[in-house]
Amino acid sequence: MYPREAHQAKCAGAYKKLFNVSYLAAELTEQNAGFSYLRGTCGDGKPFHGGIAFTRRCEDALVQSRHFSSATVTVRGWTFVLRGNPCGHRCRPGVTHCCHTSPLP
Repeated sequence: MYPREAHQAKCAGAYKKLFNVSYLAAELTEQNAGFSYLRGTCGDGKPFHGGIAFTRRCEDALVQSRHFSSATVTVRGWTFVLRGNPCGHRCRPGVTHCCHTSPLP
């Protein structure tokens, strides 16, 4: 079984705001694209959501969509790539996409 969600929480910047971001592969379409696969909050708890062409900064943390179904999360020199891919026959019935997370050097 493959994961369908990825969650990351970081304290960012001088004010130590909590930056929480989630990647939801279930929000991707059959064309492997989506408009709301990224969700989260920054400090004040005001929620955000986005997908294609989305960028959100929270002090020194940044989440940014790449292409149609992937995103990068960058905090203090660390970068993680979140990707959604069709999982075909490898997933249980009703599940169409899975999520992969990988750090960048």
